[in-house]
Order: sequence, then structure tokens, then C-alpha cells
Amino acid sequence: MTLAAGLLAALLSQASAEDFFARLSRYGDAVECARPYVAASVLEETGKTLSDSTCINAAPVLLSMLGRAGLRGLLPILTNTGHYFLRTLDEGHPVYIDPTIRQFFGGAQAPPEVPEIFVGTFEDLERLFSRFKASAHVRDVYLDGADDPELQYEARQEIRFNTAIKARERAFAAHASDARCRPKD
Repeated sequence: MTLAAGLLAALLSQASAEDFFARLSRYGDAVECARPYVAASVLEETGKTLSDSTCINAAPVLLSMLGRAGLRGLLPILTNTGHYFLRTLDEGHPVYIDPTIRQFFGGAQAPPEVPEIFVGTFEDLERLFSRFKASAHVRDVYLDGADDPELQYEARQEIRFNTAIKARERAFAAHASDARCRPKD
């Protein structure tokens, strides 16, 4: 490979990484906008917070709100541990979105550095679980069964069933009326 070809490849790789992180930021912005509405829906429906084990309640609401914000390709994922979260492949890079990640770090007593809703890569999850000594193993929570077609069919059915609850309908209406949460061009 010539020096020029090597430099061009390096620049393209850097541009691709920058594009990925820009898109990752877009997921984060949409999640942050939806967060209070998801939290209100979960609280009204269960009497619990996003720091509790409420993933079956939070994931469908967040999935719908992110879809309404123009983010496509998100899938509900259910693992063998019974944990629901969202995942998408962004040009081959999996992006994980977990609305109840704090449950693995002590719930409401989780360190402030643990986000209420996680958005990032698997490597980001590994660093977070390692740094704060989570109560579960990151691979069990996010990978065990995540590619099992029967388990994922079950996840889609459960998510579909759980989207018609009144608390969620009110949260959807409030989210839809928030100008900050509309799709960005």
C-alpha cells in the first residue's frame, strides 16, 4: 500500500468513526428527550422508577417514542435473564439502549455516573459494568439469548401487547406535543 493510499484509508476510517459517533449522539439526544415521558409512564403504570426492574414496561414505551422521533431499525431484545432492552445495528456497529440499566448497580442508590437510560456500544457497557461492579455479568444481561429467534419473537409479542396501556397513551401524547422531541432533519 502506498503512503497516499494508507493516508486516504486512515482518513476514511476516521470519518466513518466520526459519523458513527454523530449518529450515536443523535440516539442519545432522542433518548434524553423521551426519558421524562418514559419515566412518568412507568411510574404511573407500576409505581416504580426506571432504576427498578421495570424493563418490560419501559422498553416498549421508549421504542415507540424513538420511532416517532425518526429513529429506525431499533429492535426489542429479550435475553435468557429476562431483561428487555433495545438494540440496533448502525452500519454494523451494535448500539444498545437500556432504559433500566440502573437496576444492575443498586437501583436508586446507583452511582450518579450510571445513566438513567444507557445509550452506547457493548464496549461502553463492559467499561460501565467493570467500573462500578454491577450485580450481574454484562454478557449474561446483554448477550445470553439475544440472537435466539424464538426468544426475540417472544420479545416482539410482549412489546406489542404492552403498548396499549393507558399510562403509555398519555405519555405518548405528551411526548408528541413536545417540540424538542420531533424528528430532526
